[in-house]
Amino acid sequence: AVPFAAFMERLHELTGRKVMSVCGPKPASVATVAYCGGSGSGLAARAAGADVVVTGDMKYHPAVDAAAELGLCIVDAGHVSIEEEMLRRFAVSLGEALSGVTVRFFEGADPFEWSVAP
Repeated sequence: AVPFAAFMERLHELTGRKVMSVCGPKPASVATVAYCGGSGSGLAARAAGADVVVTGDMKYHPAVDAAAELGLCIVDAGHVSIEEEMLRRFAVSLGEALSGVTVRFFEGADPFEWSVAP
C-alpha cells in the first residue's frame, strides 16, 4: 500500500496529466486499484472493495452514486491518457502473439485542452 497522495503523484507522472477529477472519499492509502480504460460509468459497482477506481471517462451521476452508495474514490484520469497507454500495451502484446506480423501503434492526440486557473 502507498499513501493516497503518493499514488496520485505517480498516476500524474504515468499519464502525463496535470489535472484529474477525483470524486468520493480519498483513502488514507491505496492497496487495491480497479482500472477501466474507457468510460467506467457503468462498471463502478463491480469495483466494490477497491481503494480507488481509475477510469478514463467517468460521468457525473455514476461517479456521485458510486461515491455515495459504495464509498468508492473515483479518479478520472482522462480518456486519451488512459486509452493511449492501453492501446500501446495491446499493440506490443498483439505483435508478440502474431509472429511475422508487424503491429504498429499510432499515437493519438487529446482533442481537449485543459484550462487551469492561474
